[in-house]
Amino acid sequence: MVADFAAVLRIFVIALLFVLSACGGNGGFAPAVNPENAGYGLPAPLFNDAGTFFDVTGWNPFETVPVIYRDYGWLYLTEGHWENEITPKPWSAWWYPLRDKSLFHSKTTDLSPLQKYDSFVRAVYHTESEATKFEEEKIFNAKAQQWEGHCHAWAIASILIPEPKETITKAEISFNVVDQKALIIKSYEEFSANYYGQRYRPSSATAWSNIQPHFFHQFVMKELIEKGRPFVMNKVPGLEVWNVPVWKAVIDVKRDQNKPSVFHVATALVTTAALNEPIEAETLIGTNEVNVYTYDLFTVLDPKGGDLVIAGNWTEISKDLHPSILIKIDKQEIPHRSRNAEIKNAILRELLIGFK
Repeated sequence: MVADFAAVLRIFVIALLFVLSACGGNGGFAPAVNPENAGYGLPAPLFNDAGTFFDVTGWNPFETVPVIYRDYGWLYLTEGHWENEITPKPWSAWWYPLRDKSLFHSKTTDLSPLQKYDSFVRAVYHTESEATKFEEEKIFNAKAQQWEGHCHAWAIASILIPEPKETITKAEISFNVVDQKALIIKSYEEFSANYYGQRYRPSSATAWSNIQPHFFHQFVMKELIEKGRPFVMNKVPGLEVWNVPVWKAVIDVKRDQNKPSVFHVATALVTTAALNEPIEAETLIGTNEVNVYTYDLFTVLDPKGGDLVIAGNWTEISKDLHPSILIKIDKQEIPHRSRNAEIKNAILRELLIGFK
């Protein structure tokens, strides 16, 4: 019952080092260097089994500052209700599992997205292009896990790039909505962005409870509620990785009637759901998914005033089902590229409307 509140937040700056074959992929969000350990210095356990608050006299919460607090400031709580939603909403798309052939192989008389890309390059630039061959021989993996794919690329792209809504024709080659989204998603396989949290790995010291709920709360409040910015989250804490774009948050905070230093929180995040197949339609209409997380936040009274959050604990079903990684989208453009060396962003800018 007693939670280990000494578990810490880790943050990494993701450079263009992604060897992701991912919805999280065979490497997921593995950092290139050892993670920073933002030690919390918190006495653990903070509560005993009876729920009695331990004496924290002499403990200085400002001695070691977690990275997320350096970025956003200290977290103070008040009771209340907050919500915000972002428009336009991120768009739906097929997330192209690594063992799926539809990027380079067509089951109909129409060409696949990469076959069309190669044809366009040859017609317009009068040079050879082998994106189709590269994808089939170097990226496609018939033995990949069911969840391995491109959901990370789709989630980022659906926030940053306007949704294609009609067929475009270039060099007498027609690219329908499915084709355009496929090329956009491929171009975001590798990207540079800041993120909080760490993917769970049984062979490492990663805590299953990562990301801690007080850091999660601070991130959602600052990014979506206050700044009005959507973000990407890996919605599960386990080995699998399922990244989704988050565009709406509803947060309720209530103080415990018997323990005034404890606040009970329910946070609902609305995401755009990935499609279950590459639908052949002009406009892909996806569905929304609501993820509700519950947690308790523990506070001490700041001598200068206010309830300062010092720890948190996932509750109810959220003990086992909660986010593990939160990716901040704080720029209109971020560095990105495809793992397919034949796919060039400069060419996609000529081909696709609104591509950056």
